[in-house]
Amino acid sequence: MTHVLSHVEAKRVERSLRLSSAEGMAYGGMAGFGDSLLGAYAVALRATSFEIGLLSAVANLLGALGNALSFRFAKALSTRRRVILLFAALQGVMWLPIVALSNVWSENAAMLLVAFVGLYAAFGAVVTPCWNSIMAEVLPPRLRGRYFGLRSRYGTLSTMASALVGGVVIYLLRDHGLTGFVAAFLAAFTFRCFSVLMLSTLFELHSDVKLEQSVPLRRFLGELGRTNLGRTMLFIMSMNFAVNFAGPQFTPYMLRELHMSYLLFTVMGVATALGTVLTVTHWGFAADKVGNRRLLAASGVLVSFVPMLWLVSPNPVFLGLANFYSGAAWAGFNLTSANFLFDATTEHNRTAYLALYNTGAALAAMAGALLGGFFVGHLPLLLGSSALTLFAVSGALRLTVTIVFTPFIREVRRVSQFSNLEVFHLMLAGKPAHLHASQGRIERMHIPATGAHQLVSPHLADEDVEHVTGFS
Repeated sequence: MTHVLSHVEAKRVERSLRLSSAEGMAYGGMAGFGDSLLGAYAVALRATSFEIGLLSAVANLLGALGNALSFRFAKALSTRRRVILLFAALQGVMWLPIVALSNVWSENAAMLLVAFVGLYAAFGAVVTPCWNSIMAEVLPPRLRGRYFGLRSRYGTLSTMASALVGGVVIYLLRDHGLTGFVAAFLAAFTFRCFSVLMLSTLFELHSDVKLEQSVPLRRFLGELGRTNLGRTMLFIMSMNFAVNFAGPQFTPYMLRELHMSYLLFTVMGVATALGTVLTVTHWGFAADKVGNRRLLAASGVLVSFVPMLWLVSPNPVFLGLANFYSGAAWAGFNLTSANFLFDATTEHNRTAYLALYNTGAALAAMAGALLGGFFVGHLPLLLGSSALTLFAVSGALRLTVTIVFTPFIREVRRVSQFSNLEVFHLMLAGKPAHLHASQGRIERMHIPATGAHQLVSPHLADEDVEHVTGFS
């Protein structure tokens, strides 16, 4: 059974999707001016390697708490849209105390940064499951890859441009203390304000959250490793652990061991963003054609080699190419993993499942960051650096996780059959959807209603998904 949108509903959905792409660009501006520079800010505040690992670990821990409470907040406030607006605004406000650290409480600045970034992550984490749930309802499966691919492209372009501008500002003001960081973070706050304004236009098709089913924790844990959805979530959680084992240490490695300037550090981030921009729509188009499972497995192998490339050469040109490769690989993994979870859940349990999944993913990331931050000072040197040893271990863990889990994951929707060579050609040719997904005949979209999501896989009886991207 499907629900066909009325003309008025279709127009509201079209406007919501169009403005959602604009909101993605505003969020990308915040990420570029803010998130991408937090590691460098910690280094400037003289944080130790362990404190930098703790920065990521606490953010993931409180992010896990935010994800766990997201469904409860949605129930309490009656609609997911209210939750999104409230906590997105609170997340933006957190840039103000982060900025204040440049002049206040200097002795404990690093630990205070850990606390403020943790709250920032927690507020953002509350938003994620509710936003994902709304977007999955208004976008049918056949359009998700192309739409989110295009949205990711626009958002990444914004992130790339703002990160470049922020890095240049910090570089030019390097002789003026932390003034450059203050300017960049205030710009991040401004972009989040624009983002919240555009989030107010979200169209919540299924607005009665009280009709949604909760998922008991015992049931969720019992499905991990047993059902198709559970195996997929366990795979991504394990990948989060493997990635964060090394992820937080890339920034101090570049700034302290390779002695990169803030400008060169920013260029490395731009190279990563460029890799995402040039490939994400190809990933999305291919995923719509051949399914998410095959591309999830392929991108899992690709991201396994990202940290290994840092062992080859410290040459900035080579590392720039390595970061470009990283952006392309992570574009595929992030897009297909999110879409797979959208496909594998129904409107009646999606918010609850995504909240629990994001909680587990955040806890896995926290554990990886804590262990990595501890072991980086105790591992043997590889090519003169214990950080490179950590990168090698992270790469081996990623590849092991991919090899162990992906053979047991099954596609959950009907897709066309393509050979591996045809998929490769499809990725190269791209044929990205240059038209915005919301600019088509949305009046014809059949939006799943009660019982509409019939899953193909007999094994299954379930933002944006967040992963460590960038240099990791």
